[in-house]
Amino acid sequence: MLNYLSVVNCLTSTDNPANMPEEYIAKQIAKVERCHLEMPLPLISLYQKILQCKKCPTMVKSRQLYRYGRPTFGFGDWRSKILIIAQSPGYKGCGTTGYPFEPYSRTGKLFQEILESAGLSFNSVWTTNLVKCCPEGVNPPTVTAYKNCSYWLDKEISLINPLVIIAVGKPAANYVFDRKLFMTRKCFNIPHPGYPLRKPNLLESYKEEFRNILLKAKSYCSKQSTMEVFL
Repeated sequence: MLNYLSVVNCLTSTDNPANMPEEYIAKQIAKVERCHLEMPLPLISLYQKILQCKKCPTMVKSRQLYRYGRPTFGFGDWRSKILIIAQSPGYKGCGTTGYPFEPYSRTGKLFQEILESAGLSFNSVWTTNLVKCCPEGVNPPTVTAYKNCSYWLDKEISLINPLVIIAVGKPAANYVFDRKLFMTRKCFNIPHPGYPLRKPNLLESYKEEFRNILLKAKSYCSKQSTMEVFL
């Protein structure tokens, strides 16, 4: 059973690469815990299985290096028809709080800004990671990690059952393509927010492109809901 004692356990590590205030870390972890506690039982059951996963020995080891100390899961509104997939927890963000696109990080701040520009928020969509554990340091996830975690993401998508999937970054886009999710759902892809942050001349056009994708996603979901009313 998920409970708030795990919040205390997560604070035993001393690793805090982004130098987040301790009070802020506790607050963010509590938000994530509350979200998970409010999920329906099938999602809670899936999350508990992911917590026990030991398919990738290197990733199991890496959990011990970061504040959150365990696999991450989706966050937001599980009833949302918009699901956003990122690559993996970042060691300066989600690896510390378990919060996908942790808004304390630069990429998280940009992601939050773009969501809000489209009239959305972290709480109105479901955001998750393809790879559930934070890789060590700045190392990208291995091919094995992608393969093993794809199994969990398959289950998560099946339970969330979104109308729209937005793949953020190449690994997430590859997953959507390989699984042929575009055949049953409306799918979009866009580079990871870290890309325009490294190329400032692309930042404004990136924000506009991402915002337009989110607006199209909202419009599509609204139309589908209207159609269901008349069926």
